[in-house]
Amino acid sequence: KGILNNIAIGTLGKKVSLA
Repeated sequence: KGILNNIAIGTLGKKVSLA
């Protein structure tokens, strides 16, 4: 659960950073 959350949050963070 923690790992999946980390991946999801990391992906969202990268998308937001790129945007």
